[in-house]
Amino acid sequence: MVAAPALAYVTTNQVVSSSIKDGEVKTRDLAVGAVATGRIKNGAVTGAKIRNYTITKEDIHSGSINKYKLTSNSVNTYKILDGSILARDLAAGIVTVAKIANNAITTAKIAVGAITNSRLAANAVTTDKIADGTITNADIASGAAIAASKINSAGLDADTVDGKHASAFVEIGSPSPEQIALLKWYPARSDTSFTVGDGPYSIAFDGANIWVTNVLDGTISKLNAATGATIGVYSVGNGSYGLAFDGANIWVTNYLDDTVSKL
Repeated sequence: MVAAPALAYVTTNQVVSSSIKDGEVKTRDLAVGAVATGRIKNGAVTGAKIRNYTITKEDIHSGSINKYKLTSNSVNTYKILDGSILARDLAAGIVTVAKIANNAITTAKIAVGAITNSRLAANAVTTDKIADGTITNADIASGAAIAASKINSAGLDADTVDGKHASAFVEIGSPSPEQIALLKWYPARSDTSFTVGDGPYSIAFDGANIWVTNVLDGTISKLNAATGATIGVYSVGNGSYGLAFDGANIWVTNYLDDTVSKL
């Protein structure tokens, strides 16, 4: 076996890269620190000479790779592990809209509470950017102000919102006394009428029912405010004229016999 040549027989620059076959020098042949940056020419190490995954983050000094050492598009999403880039790794303002592809950011990639009002530009969120059904009652804080101008009443079904008569929440102008009395906040039908006693004169609302004085027969009619159905007819004094509700009882003035009835 031929002995290896002594170092004394190797002159400076006698061994060059062209004298070494590809794959002849292994990592086990190099002492730690044997290859320093001062011994590597600019451009001598390229991406084509580095196997995939042979360089890990432990092999790279902090700050040794900057934007000037990366070619355009050399770093893409496929080369970044999930969770490997944190907020502290990004300079303020470094990520702009122009650097984010359409649909690159989905709800699955945003932590709950990560986006606050202070991070949204004025008018940044518009209706065309919100999918139908993505905002529910649970997403709206209690007491959050929603202006009437932000609600499209044209597509609102007054009888199906939360299973209630939601028309009561839609501003449609000044309601008439008849609308108020019947608790119907949609245009009241002018041909709606209900039968009461003889000579109806005064009317009152107790929060659930309508009370009507019938002057000529000395009675009071009680009707369901929502349906107009007669609940009862009650005898009072002669000439039942005016009436009032005190929060618990109905009071009726009987002007022909100078009395007041309490129901």
